Amino acid sequence: MLPLALELCSVTRRYRAGVTGCSGEVTALDRVSLTVAAGECVGVAGAPGSGKSTLLLCAAGILRPHEGTVVAAAAAFVARRGSSEAQLGSHAALTHALRAEPRLLCLDDPFALLDPPARQRYVALIHELRGAGIAVLVSGRIAESLDACASRVITLESGRIARAVRRRRTLELEVGMPSYAATALANRIPKVRRLGHALRIALDDVTAEEVLSACLALGIRVHGSRVITTAAPGRVAEAE
Repeated sequence: MLPLALELCSVTRRYRAGVTGCSGEVTALDRVSLTVAAGECVGVAGAPGSGKSTLLLCAAGILRPHEGTVVAAAAAFVARRGSSEAQLGSHAALTHALRAEPRLLCLDDPFALLDPPARQRYVALIHELRGAGIAVLVSGRIAESLDACASRVITLESGRIARAVRRRRTLELEVGMPSYAATALANRIPKVRRLGHALRIALDDVTAEEVLSACLALGIRVHGSRVITTAAPGRVAEAE
């Protein structure tokens, strides 16, 4: 089992209500428990005000919880960039954060203002960082927007985990000589399965880029590829 980069145990964080003359409090996080292993990427989805940013700020050690505990490796928090600087600014902010050599990255809604090519480059960088053992906690409004980089996604509602789903990613390749390709790849890549003229490889322990590089090295001609994302059963997070 990989070491933990983050462990939140029954974390609660409150703010004073933003109404003049009101002494009440708003609970942004309500007894949230979550773990993130080294090299793992966990997505945090939810509507505005659900507690996503607060969770990331607590994980990064910028905010202290009023209740519960946070145990984390050296962390960096990367805030969402403004629209005028989104395309270049998001990558620059991440590069700047990496100078401190964090073992945990907390990325607050990084994809919201990126166009598809910029989003793909950002996702590729996240996978590269995961390969180096860096844990990633990344937020977004919609769970599906995090599928490309997160192995599991939790959804927050009113500061609590409403749903936790493990995302299973499978690379499907259309190849020439599928029998040879399946046998050759199986010696290098785990979990290769032949399906007619296509191969399917579970992206649990390997990236799509690593599979395609192996195909190139083995002389396997790839005519087409796609990543299939499905929800996998199982309990992946806990909320008290």
